[in-house]
Amino acid sequence: LERNLYLMTQVLELGVPVVVALNMMDVAQAQGLTIDVDKLSQQLGVPIVPLQANKGQGLDALRRAIAKVLEQPTAAQGPAFPEAFEHEIARLREATDRAEEPFLLRRLLLDVGGHTERLLVAKHGPALADEVHAARARLVQAGHTLAGIEARIRYGWIRKAIAGCITRPAVRPVTWTDRLDRVLTHWFWGTLI
Repeated sequence: LERNLYLMTQVLELGVPVVVALNMMDVAQAQGLTIDVDKLSQQLGVPIVPLQANKGQGLDALRRAIAKVLEQPTAAQGPAFPEAFEHEIARLREATDRAEEPFLLRRLLLDVGGHTERLLVAKHGPALADEVHAARARLVQAGHTLAGIEARIRYGWIRKAIAGCITRPAVRPVTWTDRLDRVLTHWFWGTLI
């Protein structure tokens, strides 16, 4: 759940209405997990619809939730980056004559030498590249290393948001795939099979 909510935090930055489809609820139940969907929805700030897509369960509820957020769009707030980081985003926004959205400029700062940097430098010229390098240097001077900052911020926000929403069993139940894995990954039987 945490790994998949990471993408959701990036989508939240776009400022568009979001509905989370929480699929594989049957698998979670088989593993003894209980997810308080209402509490999770409240803590994330977005509607969540539990699904079992392989059986078509919950698809009507998902359609209704999507229709509802399209009728009454609200943008949920995702994780906040440090103030120094947001200050650099504002500076870069001015350097691009406010032509670029903050989420794109955040990506520009984070993805050193990435596609976004090549695209925006080609669009706005080499002066933007100089601005980006200077912004990164100021962030490092302020104690915000770019390596890993995004993951730390996003996963920290996710951990807080899902706190108290998932109940795990004291002992994880053994499933048929666990039993099958025990044989297939065994040093002797797995090699023989």
